Amino acid sequence: MDATEHTPAAASTDRKCHGCGEAGHLRRDCPQGGAAPRGNAACFACGKPGHLKRDCPNNSGRACHNCGGTGHLRRDCPEEERPRACHNCGETGHMRRDCPKDVQENRKCHNCGGTGHLRRDCPEENDTSTDKCYHCNESGHWARNCPTKQ
Repeated sequence: MDATEHTPAAASTDRKCHGCGEAGHLRRDCPQGGAAPRGNAACFACGKPGHLKRDCPNNSGRACHNCGGTGHLRRDCPEEERPRACHNCGETGHMRRDCPKDVQENRKCHNCGGTGHLRRDCPEENDTSTDKCYHCNESGHWARNCPTKQ
């Protein structure tokens, strides 16, 4: 099960379409085909058209990935650039895609919290009855096994 398969579908009334900017549906269900003029596409942060998330005026509370401060992004950080850490092993000097350590041994199971295996391979009881399919939002199965998916 990958990350997108266990994420519950957001209620369509709570989100704005990232294609046309209207509320009440998602881009995949957009009656306009989700196609808005490039300069008029909705921002992923605030939902307003005319700018990208990275340029959103409402993003001032996000933390900089270099210094941890707010009000700017890493690319605009006034402090000296710090080495980036690998998201697999935590060491600096390389990125996850180039990590020399075995990715499998560092994976965290979303069922038991252990490392070295994924939820689908967890030796502990793995109850999926409370999970919701991101495709149909029904409980008891994941999107890859969705009976309504065609």
